[in-house]
Amino acid sequence: MLTRQLAYKATEAGLPVEAVEPAGTSVTCRQCGASDPAFRDGVDFECLACGYEVHADVNAAINIAQQEPE
Repeated sequence: MLTRQLAYKATEAGLPVEAVEPAGTSVTCRQCGASDPAFRDGVDFECLACGYEVHADVNAAINIAQQEPE
């Protein structure tokens, strides 16, 4: 229901709406693409493959933003 409401409001405002798959986005490094649940510790994300560090939600949001729509 929330998705429908958001899509309705966004469309009404002239904004595009695209569905993406969020699974794995918070444990996949946006820099190198490595994925491991060990990279995320609460709100902290640290890639053990390349050393990239950032807030886990920021990492996930960037991964989602870079996905192709379904």
